[in-house]
Amino acid sequence: MSTYYRPDPDLDFLKECSNEDLNILVHVLLYDREGKQRFVVRRLPNHPLYKQHAPNHSLYWEVIAGEIQLYGSNPLAAIARGGRGKHYIKILGDVCDRFDLRYNPNAATEIIERELYSFLFTKSLQRLSKANLEAVSAAFAIKPASMNQLAVNVAITEAMRFDDTIASRVALCVAHGAAMFASNVGYLDQVPEAFRPALEVTEKPLMVEFDTISPINLTGSAHWFMIPVVMQVIYLRTKHLTQS
Repeated sequence: MSTYYRPDPDLDFLKECSNEDLNILVHVLLYDREGKQRFVVRRLPNHPLYKQHAPNHSLYWEVIAGEIQLYGSNPLAAIARGGRGKHYIKILGDVCDRFDLRYNPNAATEIIERELYSFLFTKSLQRLSKANLEAVSAAFAIKPASMNQLAVNVAITEAMRFDDTIASRVALCVAHGAAMFASNVGYLDQVPEAFRPALEVTEKPLMVEFDTISPINLTGSAHWFMIPVVMQVIYLRTKHLTQS
């Protein structure tokens, strides 16, 4: 029973994620904002393991990972590889390129991911009012030098250097905005009440950033929903690393 998964050290951690962890990732893969199944995604919902075990996602994590590799690549190239997609690090690079983000392609995956979600989070802060910046500061329990976008961003960036939990929460904000943009689902019911304002006020600014994604891409990948999918993978990795 093939999963079409290419062994990938950057996706192997998914086998250690819980069903709850994987739930939004799978939802973003399968459903659009109207709750309709994505017409381009066929293998996962029709796979015997999915049909037998859903929503116990951990039992078919390789099928999920295989879908990420497939839809993050050019379909014709995938056919040439026997139906298998490309490795996650290449997909991540494509996403960074889509946002014109400069990065070191030789850096560790976690470093590139941090640069990406930090970049998007910073962009979202630029769209916030003073009141919303205050809400974000309170949610992150930081005290910026002044209440403006630059000072708040500096304070959070500095906190990330010493606390992986802060970094994971920044990634969570970006993953939430991406999931809302792609599939109208999010993480509000999975976070402490005190942190919810951070998700709520950055949600729309992040959706604006994701709304710049063009439906046309030279790589041929299904990037209009794969970019939000990558954001879920990034958050899950930060959560996994924080807990391990």
